[in-house]
Amino acid sequence: MLTVSALQLIPSALDSGLNLMQVLLVTCLGFALVVALSSVKFNKDASKVKNPALLITIALSLHNLPEGAAPIGATLVDIETGLTTSLVLALHNIP
Repeated sequence: MLTVSALQLIPSALDSGLNLMQVLLVTCLGFALVVALSSVKFNKDASKVKNPALLITIALSLHNLPEGAAPIGATLVDIETGLTTSLVLALHNIP
C-alpha cells in the first residue's frame, strides 16, 4: 500500500518543483524506516500481553493512518491524483 502511494506521489512531487535529491532522500528514509522496523524481533508469547485489545487498536490505527493520509496528500497535489489514489486504496481493501 505504501509502495503504491509513494510511486504515485513521486512524479507529482517532482512536477510541483521539489528537487530530485529531496524526493529521493525522503523516499530512502522511509524505506530505511520500514526495513529497520521489520528487523525488530517481538516476543510471540501471547500470555505476556497484558491488554491485547489495546495492542490491536494501536496496530489498526497505525495501519489506517497512512491509508487515510495518502489520498489527502495526493489530493493536495492534484485532484486527479487524489481520486486515483483513493480508488487504488479502495480496491486494496477488497478481500
